[in-house]
Amino acid sequence: MKRITALICTLLVIGFTLSAAVNVSADDLQLGAITSDTAIGDVSLVLGNGSAEVVTSSASAVDADGNAYEKMLTLSGDSLLSFSANEGETLKITALAPSDGTELSLLLSSDTGVAETLTGTSADGVTVSIEYPIEATGTYTVSAGGGTATIYQVVVE
Repeated sequence: MKRITALICTLLVIGFTLSAAVNVSADDLQLGAITSDTAIGDVSLVLGNGSAEVVTSSASAVDADGNAYEKMLTLSGDSLLSFSANEGETLKITALAPSDGTELSLLLSSDTGVAETLTGTSADGVTVSIEYPIEATGTYTVSAGGGTATIYQVVVE
């Protein structure tokens, strides 16, 4: 019985250690300009030569799952979000749709060699939802690739 209990405890510890559990919502951040690199839970916001600001959402932003957003995180230039993710998890990004109706384009890269352009279009003219399957455990970054992206939420589950 002691061995079974020890095995279960060990498996639980391993399970919690491997879980990336990233969930960053602009609604949880203070309004205003972010002036230095900042830790947001398990995510690092790195400004580089770019900028970041949390602003009030001007549109009624509700994603496909019914989640409503009141704030947005705007990333400009080479600012980025950095986080850990595990193989088998899914990256989910909810962002403001470009006002000109074009595709939203974000750059995803990792220390495992991933270099992807994530794109998405809006079904409602307000929000864009992008999902990406994580194929290798590592550290990932999401950026606007030198442009501007306005993000409501980033989740890895």
